[in-house]
Amino acid sequence: MLSYPAPAIRRRYDRLIKEVDSQIEGLRRFLGPRLNCRPGCAACCQPFSVFALEAALIVGRMAKLAANQAQPSAPGVCVFLDNDLCRIYAIRPLICRSQGLPLAYADLERQCLEVSACPINFPEETEFAVEELLFLDAANRRLAALNIEYCRQYRLDAG
Repeated sequence: MLSYPAPAIRRRYDRLIKEVDSQIEGLRRFLGPRLNCRPGCAACCQPFSVFALEAALIVGRMAKLAANQAQPSAPGVCVFLDNDLCRIYAIRPLICRSQGLPLAYADLERQCLEVSACPINFPEETEFAVEELLFLDAANRRLAALNIEYCRQYRLDAG
């Protein structure tokens, strides 16, 4: 069983999520009608792996939610979906918050940007201006560092 993170780690995680949510909201406003994401669209809601820190936060915060306990989900579908709606939307992990947007990652080996985007929102050949991209490398590094700190605190493998 995962231990609920210490207050200092929770505060830093919540601050990170708030910053990323602000970036995402700005990008959503900028991209506007090009985004087809809406309640009931669960095309991107596949089982993703999350850090132990985020798993512990979800488990701990779910206890505070109404008793809408998990029901069996179809293979390849996120366990938190219920009729294509996310039961943990308010506390979803970072990876889920950015789905549907054009994401850019630095590929240091090839010295280029790797861009991925939801095919429902953007045809495969779509080219993006820099201001249309969500860069998460720095946020992912901060999340990884918080996860390492959490794992060390509770003697877990951060692998």
